[in-house]
Amino acid sequence: MKTMRPLLFSLFLVLVSVAYASAVTIYGTAYSGSSGPATLYTIDPSTGVATLVGLTGYNRVGAIDFDPSTGVLYGVGTVPTTSMVDLISINTATGAGTAIGATGTDTFQDISFRSDGTLFGFSAGNIYTINLTTGAATLIGATGVDFNTSRGNALAFDPSNTLYQIDRNVIRTIDTTTGMATDTGTTVNYPIDLGVNPRTNAMDFDLTTGTLYASIFSLSDEAIPENFIAEIDLATGTVTDPQITVSGLDGLAVLPTISNSVPEAMSTLWLALPLLGLFAFGRLRSQSAAASV
Repeated sequence: MKTMRPLLFSLFLVLVSVAYASAVTIYGTAYSGSSGPATLYTIDPSTGVATLVGLTGYNRVGAIDFDPSTGVLYGVGTVPTTSMVDLISINTATGAGTAIGATGTDTFQDISFRSDGTLFGFSAGNIYTINLTTGAATLIGATGVDFNTSRGNALAFDPSNTLYQIDRNVIRTIDTTTGMATDTGTTVNYPIDLGVNPRTNAMDFDLTTGTLYASIFSLSDEAIPENFIAEIDLATGTVTDPQITVSGLDGLAVLPTISNSVPEAMSTLWLALPLLGLFAFGRLRSQSAAASV
């Protein structure tokens, strides 16, 4: 049995490492200026490092999200040749966007899926649902947010299907029946080293952990545009671990995979433990048989 212990311990460590190896996967879209060509990236939230995936083929793709039931990445972008606003699906391997259909609206500042697969969007102070088959947007109602003075306008459903919106540093919830926004009474406490007039321009929850990841835009003390990725606690307004990232970041989406979650990692580990027991039992039988010969 003593000779088995190192082997069993090694197998245990391998299973633990496999269970916890998967980290959150975040995609982001960035573009230059007010409506430049949009590029898809993957972003490491712990370092801010952005890895190029590819051009979307659309301008100003500043609103993206994954359908939680299918894993398809959707976005809203402007057609370069016509300036029409389309709902698009985005290939996460190449970055290429495929037209689904015109929304019939101005561009969307952010979009977010509810857990039932309904896509909501914020555009010019209003809340819409967007048809995934045709791309057509249907007005729900006005938020009451003054779009002439609001900035950022990030949108995201939390794991309990509460829809949140952040304008500058103001945190609001959105009534998905009427579109009306309500202040939560909590504001985002941006760290002073994030620069001048920071605002959250995109955000998305990791639905398995409840962590909210956000794209934050600000100006440096030298008036140079800067973009950060960070975590925000909506209950307290605390901003955690901001990391400077790709310039022009304006869309953010967390890949909805259960392998990113600690509970899933633990279940993988517990399911593997009986296999370790069977392996140990087999080894003991083999050793007993060899000793009796």
